[in-house]
Amino acid sequence: MVKSIFLQQFKVVLAGGASGIGITEFKKANWLQVTPLHDPSRADLLSDLDRGEAEAIALTQELRANLVIIDERLARKHARRLGLKLTGTLGVLLEAKNRGYIGAIKPLIEQLVQGGIRLGEEVIAEALKLAKEN
Repeated sequence: MVKSIFLQQFKVVLAGGASGIGITEFKKANWLQVTPLHDPSRADLLSDLDRGEAEAIALTQELRANLVIIDERLARKHARRLGLKLTGTLGVLLEAKNRGYIGAIKPLIEQLVQGGIRLGEEVIAEALKLAKEN
């Protein structure tokens, strides 16, 4: 059911990294469409970012997508500077809860943290507050 969020509103960009939390699920998801970056040199302009974040931002611009999902602080700064609408992993979880696709975000946040994803305590607290799970 969560896939409906992406199908209805978002073009999903998966760039960089062949492993990690969620990568296996993304690779198995037949509802996702892999879209290569038409002009890879566009990502080169964001040389201070990890290649995955740089390509995600560049592809968002190429596709004129309405949203980029990105968590890394510097990449978010670049996305804002470029006028892109953005959210992060916790924003996706909040939207999924708001739409009734999941019942709670707290267990999923705990899974992310246990899996090695770094999330600030303040960010987690704010997400739980918005989800009315504090």
